[in-house]
Amino acid sequence: MSGKPRAHIRIILPDTSWAYTAGLIDGEGYVGRITNRSGAPQLRIAISQVDPPVIDWLEENLGGLRYRLEPQENPPNGRHTWMVVARLHVLDILQNTIPYLTLKKERARELVNLYA
Repeated sequence: MSGKPRAHIRIILPDTSWAYTAGLIDGEGYVGRITNRSGAPQLRIAISQVDPPVIDWLEENLGGLRYRLEPQENPPNGRHTWMVVARLHVLDILQNTIPYLTLKKERARELVNLYA
């Protein structure tokens, strides 16, 4: 594998799917920036659910990563999380969901303005 970064392929979805994604981000999601192990800023979108079909839909339609936290006491079946951390991927999702976001709209705009 070469050191050349992979190109991001823009995600094409109907407006209703972007609106649905925005609702998930507003209701169950995290939009922000963390500092990775090397000290560099890393954009992140994450959504956690008890219901795996929601995470399946996100992964099938938007790509990204998924993982499952093993059950503790609550919820008894564990928690499923979908996450996107690649800068261009995060920015693509944010730019397409901003028109539909309510609670996290300003944070999304701030990240797009800083990193696009």
